[in-house]
Amino acid sequence: MAAFFKKPSLFLFLAGSFLITLDQWSKWFAERTLAPHLFCNNGISLSIPLPIEVTLSISVLLFAFLAFLLYKAIIQKSPHEYIGFSCILFGAFSNAADRLLYGCVRDFLPFFELFTFNIADATITAGVLWIAFFIFFKKPVLNMQ
Repeated sequence: MAAFFKKPSLFLFLAGSFLITLDQWSKWFAERTLAPHLFCNNGISLSIPLPIEVTLSISVLLFAFLAFLLYKAIIQKSPHEYIGFSCILFGAFSNAADRLLYGCVRDFLPFFELFTFNIADATITAGVLWIAFFIFFKKPVLNMQ
C-alpha cells in the first residue's frame, strides 16, 4: 500500500474520480428517493447566503490556493498532506460542479438537525481534520520555504 502513495498522480486520479463519482451519484439517488429531504444550498458553508457570482469567485481562488498546496505536498513527497489537500480539493470540485449545473449544492444528509450536508462536504471535512491532526499532533504541514 505504501508504494501506491509514492505515485501521487495515479492515487489522486483514482481517489478523486471515486469521490466525485460517489458524491454525484449519491446526489442523483437522493433526488429520486429522498426528494422531500433534499436541500438546495444556495450559500457557502453552513448555508451562509452569498450571490452565486461571489460564491464562484471565492471557489476559483480557493481552488487555485488548494492546487498550489497540493502541488507543494506532491513535490515534497508528503503523502499525509496530499491526501488531506486532495480530499478538500475533490470535495470542493464536486460541490462547485453542483453550483454550475444546478445553481446550488444539493445536500441531503441531516446532521443532528443542525445542518444538512453531502458526501463532498464530508470529504472536505475529513481532509481538514486529516491535515489538522498532522499539524497539531505529528509535524507541520508543508515547509513553505
